[in-house]
Amino acid sequence: MARFRRANGESVPPNLVFEALHESPLLLLHVELEMKRLQLAHAPAVPHLFLNLDPDSFHLGEGVRHNLFVELFRQHQQAGRQITVEVIENLSIQDVERSREMISVLKGAGFGVALDDLGVAGTVVSYDTLSESSVVKFDRSWLEQRSPRREAALRWFIGLARELEVTTVLEGVEDHDHLLFAREAGFD
Repeated sequence: MARFRRANGESVPPNLVFEALHESPLLLLHVELEMKRLQLAHAPAVPHLFLNLDPDSFHLGEGVRHNLFVELFRQHQQAGRQITVEVIENLSIQDVERSREMISVLKGAGFGVALDDLGVAGTVVSYDTLSESSVVKFDRSWLEQRSPRREAALRWFIGLARELEVTTVLEGVEDHDHLLFAREAGFD
């Protein structure tokens, strides 16, 4: 996950940075590619690494014969590290097809694919993005905003993921109560 700060040290939410970057596609591609290079270079020495990737950035990285992100990830995967790419699910309905194509290319190249932030307000989930993912990461809001209706929806999502043989992960599990909730809800 990228973190951005103003000159005075104040945090800037990543969504604001990426909204601005989407106004300049070449700058978006450059920033995203450099961020991935930095994240890979400075990642802890773990065998399995998760990386977020915006579908717009991915498609901007398409060349005549290869995709810049696929090539970058392939170099690190060949070095013995398993890469799972988190497809950012803060998409509009127009982006679903682009996301589906990205998932197909990444899976075809041998990478794991995770659908990120399931359940965040304002997002869209399509059958294609859900069923083609190997992991679905549920947003931490499932921990914070509980109600009988939300818990029913959560059981439905987890049951669907299980039927599709998709692994489920709950983000933001930080204490024993969170872990207990995740276990009781049926997260993998």
